[in-house]
Amino acid sequence: MEEKPMVSLVMKVYNGEKYLREAVDSILSQTYQDFELIIIDDGSSDNSAEIVHSYADKRIRFLQNEKNLGLCETQNRVIAAAKGKYIAVMDCDDISYPTRFEKQVAYLEQHPEVMMCGTFRNDIIEENEIPFQEPEWLSDSTLRFSLVFGNFFFTHSSIMFRAKEYRENGLQYGPAKIAEDYQVIIEMAKRYPVAILPERLIAYRIYPQSTSKVRLQEITDAGVAIKSDYLRSLPVSKKNKQLLLDYFRTDTAMAPLSDFLDAMQEVAGISGADITKNGNAYGIARELVIQYIVKSRKYNMILWKSLRQSAFRSIASLRNFFGWKLLGGCLFHYRRK
Repeated sequence: MEEKPMVSLVMKVYNGEKYLREAVDSILSQTYQDFELIIIDDGSSDNSAEIVHSYADKRIRFLQNEKNLGLCETQNRVIAAAKGKYIAVMDCDDISYPTRFEKQVAYLEQHPEVMMCGTFRNDIIEENEIPFQEPEWLSDSTLRFSLVFGNFFFTHSSIMFRAKEYRENGLQYGPAKIAEDYQVIIEMAKRYPVAILPERLIAYRIYPQSTSKVRLQEITDAGVAIKSDYLRSLPVSKKNKQLLLDYFRTDTAMAPLSDFLDAMQEVAGISGADITKNGNAYGIARELVIQYIVKSRKYNMILWKSLRQSAFRSIASLRNFFGWKLLGGCLFHYRRK
């Protein structure tokens, strides 16, 4: 009987020679050693294939597309080839820290109900590793609530998920051609609990040629379409659904803040998220309120009063700069009238 590894790390490569060796070495240096590393070359014209062939490690499997097939088709092909109980993902320009597999496997083994777990990260900018977000424990309900508004926490290169459940549910990357990770994460979260370990276990590289930089507007537009589709699938009232769809699609927030707070509360209720002052989802809800205020550009005393009467009154505190700035804008509007 063929022995199957516990983990299959899948890695797409397209002209990734610059950082590929560092990425591969980070996987081969994992403290947890029961894995295979499947690298698929998507029609590169550089030396990516030669770099992979330079390794003699038997855990490395190499696949090659005859021509460039793109993100989704390539990702689906490499996942289909994976033999592991768990499938981990990493891009060819990122880094996994040594204990990543060890800690993710331990968590998934201890929590069989959880479909997927990610981790927090550092960013690599000009070869410097910079912390991104403060790690904290976030409940499944908080994560599902946050995914309605965007992918704020899951870095694609950090996720590990159950192969059996993924295949049984017919999950695949696509149809989105970009931001495809956000889409597949939502599909997993709709079916099973998901988690993010409160540790920085990967490093995500940001540089001028990275997809997140070069195709920023495409990613933004795709994200709007994905979260709009997700919202449509939820049993949100017609009024609140339309309010949020309009908010996602436009550059300004048209509805009063009080209406947005009502819509956000309904989504939280459906997700099971606690957005009260001491709730696990309060932090993300507070940031969403700030974003809404900034995007609305409607600074007036009605907004100020709504905020002061809400669970997010601390945003309007005169102990912080944003509170003073917001009050100034609201008073200026009031005096102009």
